[in-house]
Amino acid sequence: MKCILRWFKADERSKAMTVCLAVCLLVTMAVELFFLELENNKLFDMRHFTMSFPNMSLRLFFIFTYSIYCIAAVGFVFLALSRALVWLRVRKSMAYFAVTVVWCVLIIAVTAVKYQVFQIFKGNMDLKTAVAMAGGKILSVLTFVWTQYQGVIILILLGFALAVIIPVLIVRHSTRFRSLAAKLPSPAVRIGYVRLMVVAAILETAICDAIMLPHLPPSTYYGIQRCSVSGVLHSGVMLLSDFDMDGYSPFGAPKDSAPFNADIHPYAIDVPNNGIDEDCIGGDLRLADVPPEIIEDFRARTNYPPVAFKQRKNVVLVLVESWRPDMAGRKLDGKAVTPYIDGLLADGAFRVPAYGLVPHSAAAGRHIFWGARFNPGSTMIDDFKSNEYAVGIASGQVERLGNIFGLAHFEKADFFWDADSAPTSGVSFWKLAESPTVTEAATTFLDEAPPGKPFFLYLNFQDAHFPYYLPYHEMRFIEKKLPRMKLTAENPDILLRAYCNAIFNADLAIAGLCDLLKDRGVFDDTIIILMSDHGEALGEHGMLGHGTTCDKSMSQIELIVVNPLTDIVAPVANADARSVLRRMLTAEEPTPAPKVKVDPQRHIIQRAGGYPPNFIADRQLDHVTHYNFRTNEVWSGNSPREHLDWAARDGNPLQEAGRRLILSWEYAMWLGHSRSLEIAGADR
Repeated sequence: MKCILRWFKADERSKAMTVCLAVCLLVTMAVELFFLELENNKLFDMRHFTMSFPNMSLRLFFIFTYSIYCIAAVGFVFLALSRALVWLRVRKSMAYFAVTVVWCVLIIAVTAVKYQVFQIFKGNMDLKTAVAMAGGKILSVLTFVWTQYQGVIILILLGFALAVIIPVLIVRHSTRFRSLAAKLPSPAVRIGYVRLMVVAAILETAICDAIMLPHLPPSTYYGIQRCSVSGVLHSGVMLLSDFDMDGYSPFGAPKDSAPFNADIHPYAIDVPNNGIDEDCIGGDLRLADVPPEIIEDFRARTNYPPVAFKQRKNVVLVLVESWRPDMAGRKLDGKAVTPYIDGLLADGAFRVPAYGLVPHSAAAGRHIFWGARFNPGSTMIDDFKSNEYAVGIASGQVERLGNIFGLAHFEKADFFWDADSAPTSGVSFWKLAESPTVTEAATTFLDEAPPGKPFFLYLNFQDAHFPYYLPYHEMRFIEKKLPRMKLTAENPDILLRAYCNAIFNADLAIAGLCDLLKDRGVFDDTIIILMSDHGEALGEHGMLGHGTTCDKSMSQIELIVVNPLTDIVAPVANADARSVLRRMLTAEEPTPAPKVKVDPQRHIIQRAGGYPPNFIADRQLDHVTHYNFRTNEVWSGNSPREHLDWAARDGNPLQEAGRRLILSWEYAMWLGHSRSLEIAGADR
């Protein structure tokens, strides 16, 4: 009893520390639970909470686990920072107060930024995904964040500075405030007990990660990892438990089932028929289990031997950034969004149902020129150079992004021009060139190309890049450039107008290009492919942009062929552009009245969310199956998500589709890896 009574007898410093620590803890738990609620779609609505945690033990596990996370994080940071300030000869009471203010402002500011990101991408954006979208460069991510959110960042920094400076001035010059802690009727805890509490909380954090968290619903488990405080602690536990240094932990999601074998971990290449489950999912890959049509399709897309073109047609490939396929033929305010393209379609050009393998620009650019998911050793550029075509590149983006320049063999082109070569507009991850300037570069190439020699010309128009505005744009559906903060999923009408205006300007650029070809008398003798690299979410499911999921709005692309020579079997992937052109140009005779032939059973395997991916999908014309590696969930369309049970064989069609998707993905990864090794050996 005497010991207990001593805990309530403390000096001013102990009381100040108690109050400050309690404030930090309460603020942290409040903002963390707010963000966790966002991640899990109203987790703390009582009905949803009851569904997520069907029994009392799980509910207690969750409450205890999250409390321990917050106590461990707040206690550790509080002690470390206050001790550092004391070492700098700051009075202990002032140090406790300063740490409290700094911590509370910091945690609120971080959550505010994450909330802005969440409003656009929901729970699908993380650092890995952002870096992949930026072509693999963290600096590009930071440039994007500063460009799009500089106003918010400046306000946060100013608020942070004021929150630190003003309290310090008050504490330094107010004797009344310095004695306030002594008058507070709160119990005090001695520093020794706080240290003991923090150490115990950190140890319990590791125990929670190892034992308790895996029993929580997958979405809640992943949500806890993504929160600021618990995420940092979880990352520390994952790092310390990565015993074989392969980048994965037995307590992570997905889990490393062999923590002491670096050859076995999530996303590893699963070598077929060797009796080892290298990627920790579904057991060993057996080739007999992979659907035969998948094997045939994937092998065809990784084998591009040299061919001789029998049709000596010119080819123009136009890539339009973020072009959705629902824009052609659309009207807004009674005005056509793509009047020129609508005219091309009316004159006989046809549209092909198409999807991207990956919904972000860097990967899409590589896939289009490779004609495959992985580098087959040659590219579309090699096809045309080996057939003695003049090859020209005129791009509105920087082709060093994701090393498209090197991997697509752009260095072999007779003419190369990109956004690094001209005055540009820095509106996002990289510099963008205006489309009329791109067309001028294409004109230069055509002027320099040898007369009578067929040519291949690639153009990249960036008009529809977020925020859907470049300085030269003609205003058709908006009156002026819209403020960045209005372009959110919560403003779908404003968002659609800005996007349609950008697509209208891309249509103008395509019209200018076609007029250029007509003026030179080569339009009718040129195969023109108009396509996008990926789609763009404009508020669907509350999302904006691309690159984060395999949702149809992000992954479906536009593909229009002008002056085709043969039939095209759909749906196609963006990587099929190479095989489509090879088939047309190697045909003995052009097909009379070519058309699109639809194959509803054709499969396109997609991925999203960086690499290794967070999501994969098996997409057909009228059906899609999704899989989430982080939560081991499978779903189709708007159907409820199910936990993928590899052992179950109860005839559940969704489970069967999920297993087929995993097998297809494992085979694609192994085939691409094997082909890469062959290429590396040939290079040596």
